[in-house]
Amino acid sequence: MFRNLGFITIISFFLVFSMAVPGMAQEVGEVELEKAAKAYVKIAMISQEFQESVQEVADPEQRQQMQREANDQMVTAVEEADLDVESYNNIMGEISKDEDLAEKFTSKLQEFN
Repeated sequence: MFRNLGFITIISFFLVFSMAVPGMAQEVGEVELEKAAKAYVKIAMISQEFQESVQEVADPEQRQQMQREANDQMVTAVEEADLDVESYNNIMGEISKDEDLAEKFTSKLQEFN
């Protein structure tokens, strides 16, 4: 399932959590990369479920409520991976800027597949 998730998808999940995060570069170690990958796998499943279920809803208010619930679930997924949203965003930002790190991240995702 995750082999089809491209680099654009990684960035799209990064944008879901966009916050005013300082632009400081950080060293991303194996432990942090693994935590981010675990969170990402859960986030991908939540996003897919949301995309499928929201298509069946016409009411804009109900769609917004579903989006809020999906976002809350994504935040919980990050926290269950022993990260906070800011750290996750920073890691994903580093992945988006560093091709070698992105390859390592992709390898981690395949381990969880």
